[in-house]
Formats: sequence, structure tokens, C-alpha cells
Amino acid sequence: MLKTLILSIFGISAFLYSFGIIAETNNGQSTVYYIGTNDLKATNERYARNVGIKLIELNLDGHRNLEKIISDGLPLDDFETAERIANERLEKLDPMIVRESFQGIALTVQWGIQKTPAFVFNEGQYVIYGVTDVEQALKRWEYFRMRQ
Repeated sequence: MLKTLILSIFGISAFLYSFGIIAETNNGQSTVYYIGTNDLKATNERYARNVGIKLIELNLDGHRNLEKIISDGLPLDDFETAERIANERLEKLDPMIVRESFQGIALTVQWGIQKTPAFVFNEGQYVIYGVTDVEQALKRWEYFRMRQ
């Protein structure tokens, strides 16, 4: 009852943060990670913004998407030309895009994520699998924490 009252007065993000459920970023905003694929994208992302949570979406297909950008339409019969064009495309890419293309894989390995989709809390300490809806995941997490 008291936890429900706290939730209604301060909002879900204050509740989640007060119990150490979500990591705090440098600016004081709570962060939750969503790990998905091209086919499993997070839904209802605005819910996170509405409750003051920073949602970071990691796409495990990011490296494939990057490869497609670099290799799309390359000549198949002229290796040297293909290599030159691919290198030019790679040089023109924003380094942040390249880093983000592999970030999901690196964090998935680091955190021991076993399948997708997954919402990750506390830098990998807690994971909710099988949900793509942000609101649903946060409410499941809230329910789990209230039972602890």
C-alpha cells in the first residue's frame, strides 16, 4: 500500500530509482537498456520519457546493418574497385554509428544476456526477457521489486 502511494505521488521513475532498480547516469536520469533486433524493436518508448527514464536501445543486428550500408551495390567482378568503394563508405560513416553497431553485442556478452528481446536494469544485474513494450517491462520490474 505504501509503495503504491509512493508510486502515485512521485511517479514510477522515482520509485524505481529509490529502490536501486535502475542505474543513474551522470545527469541524474535513470537508464534502462533494451536489447532487440531489426525484427524485435521496443514499443511504447515514449512511456520511458514520460516517467523520466532514459531508454537506450541496442540492436543486435547493428553490425549487419552496417555491413549492408558498406557493401550494398558493390561490383562483384572487380575486387579492387569494390574494396576502394567500401573503404570510402566506411571513412564517411560517423564513428558513433560504427561504435553503436557493435555496442549491443559487446554488452550482451558482458551481461550474459541469453535471448532477445530483453530489458536490462542495473547494468546487467537484472533482466526481463520476452517483452518489447517499455511500459509492460517497467511494470513487471516494479511488481518484482515490490515482492522482494
